[in-house]
Amino acid sequence: MSMREQFERACEVIPGGVSSPVRAFGSVGGTPVFIASAAGPRVFDTDGRAYLDLVGSWGPALLGHAHPDVVAAVQAAAARGLSFGAPTLAEVELAELIRTRVPAAEKVRFVSTGTEATMTAIRLARGATQRPLIVKFAGCYHGHSDGLLAAAGSGLATAGQPGSAGVTAAAAAQTLVLPYNDTTALAAAFDRHGDRIAAVITEPAAANMGVVPPAPGFNAALRQITAKHGALLIFDEVLTGFRVGPAGWWGLENTAAELDPDLFTFGKVVGGGMPLAALGGPAAVMDLLAPLGPVYQAGTLSGNPLATAAGIATLTLADDAVYASVDAAAARLSTSVGAALEAAGVPHRVQHAGSLFSVFWGEAPAAEPVRNYAQAQAQDPRRYQAFFHAMLEGGVALPPSAFEAWFLSAAHDDEALTGIEAVLPQAAEAAARVRPEPRPVPVTPPKAAKGMVSLVGGGPGDPGLLTLAGADCLAEADVVLYDHLAPYESLQLARPGAELVDVGKLPRGEFTPQEDINRLLIEHARAGKRVVRFKGGDVFVFGRGGEEWEACNAAGIPVQIIPGVTSATSAPGLAGIPVTHRGLSQGFTVVSAHVGPESPRSTLNWEALATNATTLVVLMGVKTLPEVCAGLVSRGMDASTPAAIIHKAASPDMGVVRGTVSTLAQLAAEAGITAPAITVIGAVAGLDLA
Repeated sequence: MSMREQFERACEVIPGGVSSPVRAFGSVGGTPVFIASAAGPRVFDTDGRAYLDLVGSWGPALLGHAHPDVVAAVQAAAARGLSFGAPTLAEVELAELIRTRVPAAEKVRFVSTGTEATMTAIRLARGATQRPLIVKFAGCYHGHSDGLLAAAGSGLATAGQPGSAGVTAAAAAQTLVLPYNDTTALAAAFDRHGDRIAAVITEPAAANMGVVPPAPGFNAALRQITAKHGALLIFDEVLTGFRVGPAGWWGLENTAAELDPDLFTFGKVVGGGMPLAALGGPAAVMDLLAPLGPVYQAGTLSGNPLATAAGIATLTLADDAVYASVDAAAARLSTSVGAALEAAGVPHRVQHAGSLFSVFWGEAPAAEPVRNYAQAQAQDPRRYQAFFHAMLEGGVALPPSAFEAWFLSAAHDDEALTGIEAVLPQAAEAAARVRPEPRPVPVTPPKAAKGMVSLVGGGPGDPGLLTLAGADCLAEADVVLYDHLAPYESLQLARPGAELVDVGKLPRGEFTPQEDINRLLIEHARAGKRVVRFKGGDVFVFGRGGEEWEACNAAGIPVQIIPGVTSATSAPGLAGIPVTHRGLSQGFTVVSAHVGPESPRSTLNWEALATNATTLVVLMGVKTLPEVCAGLVSRGMDASTPAAIIHKAASPDMGVVRGTVSTLAQLAAEAGITAPAITVIGAVAGLDLA
């Protein structure tokens, strides 16, 4: 069966024919090579052909493939049992080995993948600080958990994707993405959001957008800024840990305790090629994990005995001689690669981080060092495509992406390096034959270019509930149309000089007709302006967002939706009233009572609402409250059902009036309750958790 036939067979049962996207050769073209076995510096495909390997299973093969002592350790562990779901001494021994190498990791928790390690580290940081936001750097890859896929490198850079479908706006909004090596941007982010940032996560030496080392003092600045603001610093050493040195990048750069992060994540080498990863840090932080603390994490296969056996054997064998050998091999090969490309006239730049290196292709990186993801993306990966296939044809397997590090091992001896170097000239010539991509001719936009409209949901009455995406929209707006339910304090986030237009529908009967609001949105957008329609709550929860979207769409105006927090749940929550409770109410219904149950214009089934035994949340029902309450009782609701009305939620003069469905209307009138107010009817209204 040919390689192509094997790939077609795989595509029938596996999405894309692969179990991890970059393996599909999508960046370099052609058919993926199916590997049957590996030994030392070589891998062997299913046809029996050998390749000198510079992928190294994406990092774990520090000692070379199938090191006899590591294989023997795994075989011995397998003979004792594959998985126990119980503590083992092997976990303890491996954790002690890690702590010996990295004393700052006082305690260690084992998981199965790097993604799981970083996901847990972030949950732990949020649990430790009680803050929601995470800072990451564009181009740094920390696994595929939802909040970390924005502007990631590696596989996502290869596919040219800025994120991933299936990641919600709410999840993405919890992550601030900044340029790598930019301390000014980091300081600005903390000036704006410092009391809400739980942690900064970074690759201390980036190697998932190609190899981009930290600028001098960058990691130290991360430590200083996070410590100043009470945020945690997470070093993601899944790739660099125990590969670039006995203590990873931390060991190379750390000269004083001031650089100790609050958490580490480890993977790749720590498991010796088996599915194993870890997170570690000071005991005070790590002991917040269950079962000692409130931050939950669990895994049936965590600390698997085969994986820990491989990890112990690998770290035990990885002595100073191994690291010296890998460093020397990487220095020799990277020099040879650069010389071959120079001789062939290929514009390029080779960058290093310890024993990791990669090549950036084209005039832009040749002119200046690559320091961030934007500069990494400016390379010409077509040259790498030609280089890659020439090397593969010559029996050398490279990472199938220009955005990956090259990995050497202690098994790459002189014979292996000489074999690789022999193929470099022909591969460099193949790269040289690729013509530079023509630069697009700039097109001058028409003078009457249309702007766009953003329908932004605010946190009803509370600027702290405004999403980051909503805040960014305000900061870029030319015109903001707002109503009286929008959080006024958030208007200060609008771009200086932006026009602020009050289109509030006032409770005394004065209002701006919806048709006029639609017209204003369209007119400003047609004038080329960025227009924000700033709502009090969610765009679509009893707002006119649907009508505004339809009007703009009919006029050909681009519209984007930035969801907001609905007052239907936030107002009760601020008042200490949950809308659901396992023992009291297993659901809630939100209704508009701008017309009451006796009005012929009502479209609600009030009989069902009166008897469905869930929480009823009533919006726009202050004037109709007597009719609503009486109508529910007359239709079968128990007159003693708890009820509460929340007045001016989130404002300094917020008030809560409590009673029953039969008494609430009178109590609200006596208290002088006016709009805006939200009514909660049901058993939960009897709770007071504030």
